[in-house]
Amino acid sequence: MASGDARNSGYDAGAGILVELRSVPDQGCWVHYGMWLTNSGAFLKFVADEAFGSRLLEGSGRLEHFELEDVSEQVSTSAHLPGTGRSFGWLALDALREVGMSKTQ
Repeated sequence: MASGDARNSGYDAGAGILVELRSVPDQGCWVHYGMWLTNSGAFLKFVADEAFGSRLLEGSGRLEHFELEDVSEQVSTSAHLPGTGRSFGWLALDALREVGMSKTQ
């Protein structure tokens, strides 16, 4: 995973939707694992470590470390998977279309 800041990666954090988030407590702060779907259809996996004492989900604090990785090639976007039907990727893209943010409508 590449370390960095989303602003410096060429991705606009405001242009897309959060499609997965898991937050885990870690020694006085939180580590957030998730996936962002850009309005152009790129799936970005991230890990965000809060600085000690921060509460980012409550609107305060700062990040200690941030990693971002484009995992678009690894996410299935099939509408017809055997036994399960629509894939996570397809459902996420459909949600993006529903909120009117998709550039690929």
